[in-house]
Amino acid sequence: MAKFRKHGRIVRSDKSRRTHNGIVFDSIAEMERYKELYLLFLAGDITEPEMQPPFVFQHEGRGIGSYKADFRYTFIATGEEVVEDVKGNVDALFRFKKKMMFAFYPNVNLVIVDAGPYYRKRRKA
Repeated sequence: MAKFRKHGRIVRSDKSRRTHNGIVFDSIAEMERYKELYLLFLAGDITEPEMQPPFVFQHEGRGIGSYKADFRYTFIATGEEVVEDVKGNVDALFRFKKKMMFAFYPNVNLVIVDAGPYYRKRRKA
């Protein structure tokens, strides 16, 4: 386990808190959301969640950027495809990429999931 100093204190960089079934997630909130989606998959409500699906922004054959969402899945009953991103803090870069997603992929249903409830749930446990 790596240790480093932050504001004079030793802080552990521990990936085990955000690891589930051998998958290391970017955040605890993303891991908790994956658990919920996986339960929906086991219940037969959605297809298996695809993690980190890439979206490439191209104009006249030239790549001008890319975006990786957190999850992509399809509701089995309706056939609706959903792309999800778990966000704790929406920064300028994400706002820009969100606009690019709507411009280049207008038919994609992009859902932004607030990470706040997942962090509050984790602290109480």
